[in-house]
Amino acid sequence: MTTTVPKGASTPRPWVVAQTTMGPCIETEHEEPVIFAVGFAGRPSIRNANAALIVRAVNCHDELVDALERLADGLSDDHDALQMVHADDVRRARAILAKGR
Repeated sequence: MTTTVPKGASTPRPWVVAQTTMGPCIETEHEEPVIFAVGFAGRPSIRNANAALIVRAVNCHDELVDALERLADGLSDDHDALQMVHADDVRRARAILAKGR
């Protein structure tokens, strides 16, 4: 089942990785916990890498969506516009936007 979260309903960003005695914890820059260490599995290096990936992805989400929206909105499906950008790339950008909204 997929749940759509209303924009602005998530914990404020940016998020950071903090180290605890149990491993990495994702929290806001004001030390409000978001995801506790028990949510991560694997070796410590993998847990830390996963936590860092989550933080990077979440922190740049709005900018990525904005960039894709500008790209998708600025292009039409006509032949002249698609000479500069491959049609599959435009369709993929639109699909990713739909998934991310």
